Amino acid sequence: MPLTKVKLSGSEFGETYHIGAAMLLTTQIPSTDISYGWKITYEEDRSGGKAALTNAQQTFLNAIFCSPTYRGQTFVDNGSDSLGKADCTEQIIAPAFRNNPETAQISIRKVFLEEALLSFDAAKGPMFSQVDYFIRTACSAIVEPCARAIIRIRNKASQDRNITQNLVTQIANCLSNAKIQDIIFVGDALELPQPPPNVTFYDFRNYLTIPAFIALSGSGSPEAGEDFSFTAQLMFYHVLMANFGVKMQIGMMSGAMDGCAFIGIPTIFFEEQTAAAGAPPSRMGQAAAAIPWMKQVTFANGSYDSTDKKKKQQMPPSTINALDTAIVAIKKLWKLK
Repeated sequence: MPLTKVKLSGSEFGETYHIGAAMLLTTQIPSTDISYGWKITYEEDRSGGKAALTNAQQTFLNAIFCSPTYRGQTFVDNGSDSLGKADCTEQIIAPAFRNNPETAQISIRKVFLEEALLSFDAAKGPMFSQVDYFIRTACSAIVEPCARAIIRIRNKASQDRNITQNLVTQIANCLSNAKIQDIIFVGDALELPQPPPNVTFYDFRNYLTIPAFIALSGSGSPEAGEDFSFTAQLMFYHVLMANFGVKMQIGMMSGAMDGCAFIGIPTIFFEEQTAAAGAPPSRMGQAAAAIPWMKQVTFANGSYDSTDKKKKQQMPPSTINALDTAIVAIKKLWKLK
């Protein structure tokens, strides 16, 4: 079987999840697909001044490479096959999820959450239990059982990918209308608006970067600029869904959301419609077309601008209607009333 390498740089956060998932799903592509049988691995791409892979990226992908679930072969650079990062989703991940979504997500979850723990201190107990204790200790109010959603705050990207106070309010209203009235915020800094009536906000945005969580994940020192592990972040969201009532995550298109969707966390993301006619869908768009619990909500080009006060820094009504539809679809998956 051909060996296929994918080049990755340290600035490509979301692609790390896609390459990791593709490494695990090559044996699950329907036999009618021409790429059946690929065995892929990765190498560092520092061309054009790209950043070196972070320690977290290397630990995560090396753990997959060494995992008993990964059925690849030792990579030998013979100068032949090369696969683009976008191809990982189009030709491996999407076909595998279309073929059998449950099997695909179980295969990924097993490795992403269980086998990719090379830097984890097992002497402290199972990682799931440690993350559960960390959340309960950090926010005792959240132990009450309730249907909840996560809003991912992105505030350091382009104007069509940053979230605003007004958009937070729009999303919160949609969730409240769907009888989901507890909302957890994770991500970048943003002054949060007042919650709508009968809605409770939980601000978890600093949880993944405080020393206690960095130490728990075993990934290094935040003072030295080292980030938390990919597995620790996924475990954080997995525990929120398993033990604290989280039913979905919502946010702007962001690579940080992909890994959660791959392990079965319902995901809704906003993305600007592709400008060029006939242009291929985005990486996340390709995944959403194949994963039942991943929903893409598009907005017309230029209709949302996080910096444009004339447009009230919010989504147009048609996009919010599409968000309502996506939330209802996710609720049906959970059989929520």
